[in-house]
Amino acid sequence: MTPCGHVACGPCLFTAVKTALRRETMMMGGAIRDEGGPRCPVCRAPIPGWDGKGGGVVGLVVQVVVTA
Repeated sequence: MTPCGHVACGPCLFTAVKTALRRETMMMGGAIRDEGGPRCPVCRAPIPGWDGKGGGVVGLVVQVVVTA
């Protein structure tokens, strides 16, 4: 879960952030802007503490599984 509250599976979130960072870097000719950085793929809010290894996001753990 991102700090802004949006939920995504880990691989989807990591792929979205890495792709956006790569795209931004290519568009800037390799330069990274000060306001650039990892952002939520849903609302574009910054993800402070992002380290590409799980930092900056809240890991969710399944507590209960209900079957019908």
